[in-house]
Amino acid sequence: MDLFSPVTVKQSPVVTTPGKNLTGSPRIARDTVADIHNFIQKWNTYHIEGIKIVEAMVNLLPRDLKSSNDDLLDSSFNLYILVEKCSEVIEALELFHERIKALTNLMSEEEILFTTLHLGDMVKHARTIHEAYMKELANKRLVLEHISFVKSVSEAVFLKCLWKYQTDVNRDVRLALEILLVETGHRAIT
Repeated sequence: MDLFSPVTVKQSPVVTTPGKNLTGSPRIARDTVADIHNFIQKWNTYHIEGIKIVEAMVNLLPRDLKSSNDDLLDSSFNLYILVEKCSEVIEALELFHERIKALTNLMSEEEILFTTLHLGDMVKHARTIHEAYMKELANKRLVLEHISFVKSVSEAVFLKCLWKYQTDVNRDVRLALEILLVETGHRAIT
């Protein structure tokens, strides 16, 4: 008597058609996941640039000197530009989430496009990523609005930490991205 039955997993179209272009829904999903990853890389670049600017602003305390105020104004403007770029990333992530969600109009959410992940799960992961980065954008805007007007070093350090540590982009968000990358064949299973 067999206690265990073997699990059969459908071959991914990425594996079964090497060297050929994907078409249809798998192509849209795979390209969208690549776009999500690329825009998160842009976000990371802006985030790191912002850390340098925020740290420079914190180092300008106390703000007694005229030159310090000019430097603060320049830094505030540069930080504003970065936050606007982050906002563009969020708009793109929302578009990518909607693009994957639109595939559910063409097929069932229970449909498996690649190997193991249902389309509904792909939508859920894209939403998780989008929502987390939206929360981080709100934090970055908060830093932008308050960093120039802090009254104490502790306030400045708090805002610097709020920018630097991105608490809403946690392990679950990074895992959601990795799942999408592995499922669509962009990242090998290690």
